[in-house]
Amino acid sequence: MLPFRGYGVRDDEESLHPVVRILMKGCPSREDMLRAVGLSGDLNPGSEEEISLAGYELFLTLAGPLPEEVMARGNALEEAFRPLLQDAWSLIAALPGIPEEMTRDEARHVVRAWTAVHWALGARRAAMALDEGRSG
Repeated sequence: MLPFRGYGVRDDEESLHPVVRILMKGCPSREDMLRAVGLSGDLNPGSEEEISLAGYELFLTLAGPLPEEVMARGNALEEAFRPLLQDAWSLIAALPGIPEEMTRDEARHVVRAWTAVHWALGARRAAMALDEGRSG
């Protein structure tokens, strides 16, 4: 397996894809997510690093064998990444906001959105590692 080296992104990094930037900015804070966990009665999904690592490992599984040709390799990586990105995007886009008082469903949505964004960030890191040819 490829070594996981954290997110590999900075908030101010201009090279980030605009959708990834929007996801990072729209992601609930850890404090809001933990408050939502308390209101929803759900279990804490873990730390950002744990969720991102899970996204990294999930992406390595989803990506499967990749073509050697650069353009085909990039297209295959994009196709494998798209479902995780779309899931996170749809959850952030439909986020009900983070009011002080949340219904159980709103709280669960916050937790799901937070988790999906960190999965996508981990998957992004795996895709970049695979694109750079560090396939183990």
